[in-house]
Amino acid sequence: MELSENALTVLNERYFLKDKNEDWEKLCRRVAKAVSRDEETTETQKKWEEKYFDIIYNLRFLPNSPTLMNAGTGSGTLSACFVLDVQDNLDNIMTVMKDAALITKAAGGVGFNFSKIRPKNSIVSSTKGVASGPVSFMIMYNAMIEQIKQGGRRRGACLGLLQVDHPDIFEFIGCKKDLNKLNNFNISVAITDKFMKALSLGKNIDLIDPSTKEKVKNVSAKEIFDEIIKQAHATGEPGVVFIDKMSGEGYDSIDGVNPCGEQPLRHMESCNLGSLNLSKYYIENNFDWLAFKDDIRTATRFLDSVISINKYPLVEIKNNTEITRKIGLGLMGFADLLVLQNIRYGSDESFKIAKEIMKLIDEISKDESELLGKEKGNCKACEEEKIDRRNYKTTTIPPCGTVSMIADASSGCEPFFSIGYIKTVMGGKKLNYLNPFFLQKAREIGFELTDELIEKVVTSNSIQKIKEIPQELKNIFVTAHDVTIEDHVKMQAAFQKHIDASVSKTINMPNKSTIEDVKNAYLLAYKLGCKGITIYRDGSRPNQVLDVKKKSKYRTSKLTGSTEKIETPLGSLLLTINRTADGEVIEVIINIGKSGADIDAFCEGVGRLLSIGLQYGIPAKKLVRQLKKIGGDEKFVVANKRYSSILDFVGKRIEEYEKEREEKTEKTLALCPDCGEELYMAEGCKKCLSCGYSRC
Repeated sequence: MELSENALTVLNERYFLKDKNEDWEKLCRRVAKAVSRDEETTETQKKWEEKYFDIIYNLRFLPNSPTLMNAGTGSGTLSACFVLDVQDNLDNIMTVMKDAALITKAAGGVGFNFSKIRPKNSIVSSTKGVASGPVSFMIMYNAMIEQIKQGGRRRGACLGLLQVDHPDIFEFIGCKKDLNKLNNFNISVAITDKFMKALSLGKNIDLIDPSTKEKVKNVSAKEIFDEIIKQAHATGEPGVVFIDKMSGEGYDSIDGVNPCGEQPLRHMESCNLGSLNLSKYYIENNFDWLAFKDDIRTATRFLDSVISINKYPLVEIKNNTEITRKIGLGLMGFADLLVLQNIRYGSDESFKIAKEIMKLIDEISKDESELLGKEKGNCKACEEEKIDRRNYKTTTIPPCGTVSMIADASSGCEPFFSIGYIKTVMGGKKLNYLNPFFLQKAREIGFELTDELIEKVVTSNSIQKIKEIPQELKNIFVTAHDVTIEDHVKMQAAFQKHIDASVSKTINMPNKSTIEDVKNAYLLAYKLGCKGITIYRDGSRPNQVLDVKKKSKYRTSKLTGSTEKIETPLGSLLLTINRTADGEVIEVIINIGKSGADIDAFCEGVGRLLSIGLQYGIPAKKLVRQLKKIGGDEKFVVANKRYSSILDFVGKRIEEYEKEREEKTEKTLALCPDCGEELYMAEGCKKCLSCGYSRC
């Protein structure tokens, strides 16, 4: 299987087991073998191992990242989504924090519902003191997640949810105005049908203390809604969950949603997700419906088996997950499929295809779940509610993130973010990357792309105003910036019609969009039956760069730096590390106090080579990795830390500066913390086209 350069970059950085010298074939075999062990006999295990290997290896289906990373390793969870409902007592609050730490360490994302916590400044009867409110505990949880960071392979991702009638709703809505706080949390307001009715009638609603069930205040529904809209327009948050559309009765009731908001779950429940790659089924100008249906069945069985073989971070999560056996089968490559059929994203035809494909995934996955129930037994929830299936829910559209980069597919049901971009590779070389389907269509119509034209494409978020590009390409290669706000919402609603859970999608808006535009999007989403909505107005965050045009790697000639002197067995070491205005290490000067000696010349040369490498775009962490491997006979200690050589010391000092910059960068959310390139917003999450980093 020939993978793209981007796919290999992502896999090498995050997925391949380094100690096993893993490649794509070995990874797929590891995952397929592990999941097939759910089958009873050796014969059936081998049969399903081959089917699972085929569907994953050939990129027709990919499970969520934790499954690709951890299946067959004996460690880590295979699920991506978890929900924890926080109760109004300190013991539970601290227990939930501990549980969240274990989930995060195991590479899961956590959705918290803070709606049951008593409001700020209410009386605590046991101590006669006053409560600090839900936002204070969200800040505490954020600090904990910051320390865990999911073992380095997946960062902490959380969602905080608060019901719209909570007395602290205004504080919650504005809690992310300061971008240096709550940087591991997305936030959403749980809006009820009762609230939406009051809003439409221009009436007030009661704010209720969840601990006493008493009315604290009566406020205008419009006042709350206007504050939500105003803040979303300014920063992209809070999102909204239409909680009554999400939650029903019995096992259909939920306690919260996962970090990207598409998966409603009960307390201490998890869900594992996977996506079918639609473009792989479009062969010789026809969609292979038979192969697609067969793969829906294979993927459904795969996801169900993941539940059985999964290593859960907590026993209670295992038990609750097995009661409902929810799976989330979705898709990616929808924008790819549309351009292959010469259909414009946002057209009536595109909405029709969305409904048709999702309806089929929903029906076939449930039919397969029914067959699995007959073979392996229905889940407890289905038994009690007299549903003839093994899985209580089967469909979601999850965020694909890095998974779609592995498949070289468009993300989920999103439009293209751009038709091209510039990728920085080893040695600082800049490569122009163009969408492969754009190249294919250009060849088909005999349109030649000159170097000058390619440069225009990769430095623009849209090709619509590039006069040299033929209209027939412009008609189908639309980006998130070309799709109207209304059509973004309509597309989400089209998919939602045949989905159990919800849709991970961002309603991208141009910078000039007004508060009224945001309001209309939220109201339209509710009217069309969406279960939630996340918007992002381009450039709305301070210092946010959501543009494919790249800056020079050496961003400024104005540097800041520091020099330290330490004693080593080889003499006094003077180490100077200079950084750019945004904290990037750009120059290293190393001198040993033995003028004219070979060791001094050697150290000076290493410093020059490091500086050149940094200035030409070699990531600092790659250089650090090499320096830290170098040992010598003369080890030494500085500030109670042991170093194996002077170069080991230099590497670790650079690493400390880069860690400081990464933390600062993550807090401002301006640039990718891994490679320094710009992020874009899709599927409710910040992502990097260049290296595959995903904020969620």
